[in-house]
Amino acid sequence: MKKLILIPFALYIFFAGALILVQKPNQDEMIQPNLAVSIIEHGYMGMPWVKDIIPVEYVPWWKGLDTHFYAQPPLGILAEAAWFKIFGVGLFRLRMLSALFGLLGLFAWFKILEKLGFDRKVIFLAILMISVDFIYNRQAANGRLFDIMSAALSFSAWAVFLNLREKSFRNALLAGN
Repeated sequence: MKKLILIPFALYIFFAGALILVQKPNQDEMIQPNLAVSIIEHGYMGMPWVKDIIPVEYVPWWKGLDTHFYAQPPLGILAEAAWFKIFGVGLFRLRMLSALFGLLGLFAWFKILEKLGFDRKVIFLAILMISVDFIYNRQAANGRLFDIMSAALSFSAWAVFLNLREKSFRNALLAGN
């Protein structure tokens, strides 16, 4: 049974990988990675290209958007910047980062269910269902990192809390948050 648990992880990698290759790029896969590229190239989180598209006179709320962008929490953008710095910039590379967070979320669910004492067969079935879920795979294969990253980090927080709570409730609360 121990080796069977690898099947859902392999299926996830297959389906998320297939979606990475076939789905059309979307708008968020252009805007958000540009913020990461701006950090790498200019040292600030902004969209320098915005001022070239539409003059600020026509869209006054765009003023300053070329150097400051705070519409989302910065962790995803900073993760993308670090990832791009190591592996280079590209849509496939961006989607791979998202897929890795999806894999982290799947592993976290495995640890959550294991720690809650579910039977191995139930754990296998639950992980299998998540691994072939189209919505989960679609989000994991999308370059819009924030959704899958938030989910994976939330699931991981639960897993960390459950694994540490019996040793030290205080440390479990701290690490889980």
